[in-house]
Amino acid sequence: AHRRLLCHAYFSRVWNLAATERLRRFGTEAAREGELVLLGDSDGRVSLASSVHHVTAAEARECAYSAHDVVLPLPGTDTHFPTDGEVGALYRRLLYYDGVDSDAVVIEVASGAGELALRGSYRKLLICPTRFTWRLFEREQGEAAAKAPSKRLAAAEATLEHPAAALTASTARRWDVKLRFDLPPGVYATEALREVSRPHPPPSKVMHARWASDDEA
Repeated sequence: AHRRLLCHAYFSRVWNLAATERLRRFGTEAAREGELVLLGDSDGRVSLASSVHHVTAAEARECAYSAHDVVLPLPGTDTHFPTDGEVGALYRRLLYYDGVDSDAVVIEVASGAGELALRGSYRKLLICPTRFTWRLFEREQGEAAAKAPSKRLAAAEATLEHPAAALTASTARRWDVKLRFDLPPGVYATEALREVSRPHPPPSKVMHARWASDDEA
C-alpha cells in the first residue's frame, strides 16, 4: 500500500509537469490534433470507464473541443498518451529519464510476490471552481466585518472588479479577502488559490529532466 501511494504521487508529479508544459506552449488553445478529450463527462477525475478520444485533424481545424475538454493521463496499463508529438513525447521522455517503462507501468510488491500493475486514470487539464464568491473585510474587525460589512466596506466591494488586482500594497495590510468555492475530488484548493492570488505567475522552472525538443536546444 505504501509503495502504491508513492507511485501515485510520482505519476501525479509527471502529470503536473506535462500539464504545465502544455499550458506554457499552447495556453488555452482549443484541443489540438492527437490530444485526448473526454466524451460525456464533466468530472475533474476521469474514470477508465469513460470514453477517451484522440482529437482528429479535422476536429482540431474546426476547434471542436476546447482546452477545458482536454484530459491528460496518470500513466498506467489502461491509459493512452496523447499522440500530438509534443505532450505525448514529453510523457515518454520523463518516464524514460526515471527508468519507467511507459508501456508497462508496474511496481514491485513484497519480496517474492511479483509485481503489481497500475491501471492509471485521467485528469482534466483545466478545472474551474464553482460557486466562487469573495468578500473583503477589515483585518482588525475579523469575522465580524465579513458577516456584517460597514457602508464603507460595501462601497469598496462595489468598486473592485478583482480583489487581488485592485488592492495596493498599503490597503493590503488593512484588508483581508475571504474566498469560498467548490472543486471536484482530486483537485487541490491550494492550486486554485495560487491561480487567483497571482494574476501573472512566473514561468515554470522545470528541473525534473531535460525534456526540451532538439529544435529548442
